[in-house]
Amino acid sequence: MRKIIGLITIFSIAVGNVHSQIKTERIDIDTIIDGGYFHFQMKETTRFGTSANVNNRNNYNDISIFSSAEDERKRKEEERRAVEEYIDSMRVILFTNVIELTKTEAAVFWPAYENYQSKLDKILKKRSEANSKLCDPFKKYKIKEYIACVDIEVNSYKEEALLREQYAEKFKTILGEKFYLLYRAEYLFIRWVYSTF
Repeated sequence: MRKIIGLITIFSIAVGNVHSQIKTERIDIDTIIDGGYFHFQMKETTRFGTSANVNNRNNYNDISIFSSAEDERKRKEEERRAVEEYIDSMRVILFTNVIELTKTEAAVFWPAYENYQSKLDKILKKRSEANSKLCDPFKKYKIKEYIACVDIEVNSYKEEALLREQYAEKFKTILGEKFYLLYRAEYLFIRWVYSTF
């Protein structure tokens, strides 16, 4: 009986020592992955004074993610959309006042201007993509790829000139003598955008 009690005592002391050497810590990690903000909260168990093996997934339990890259992407997209809507509304106000658009002129002008702006944006986007390839210091392309980018850029200026010429005729027809005020309104609008943002 004494032997059994002695063994139980030794066993309980050993178990007590093991439990006293096991330590659980809460770890908070904030990190950015692919432009999104993550907040991890983990429980890490350390045994006998050494840190738990990072590669062992069993050592990390109770992992919770409070915000993800997808949430951050959605938030930035909503902010971008709100800014675009604000800029568009200011364009309408500025153009309407500078050109002194009547309701009948506005009904014809705005669909034509939106169509023009959409085509112009596509040309400018193509040019911007070619420029970013040409100017990227971290990538090396073949000579043929650089030449193709230069060709895209040069052709984009030709496309832009043709587009502006075509729509200048349309805007002359729509606005008549007030046609020149469109270019004043565009200039003032661009200055407002640069000074505000």
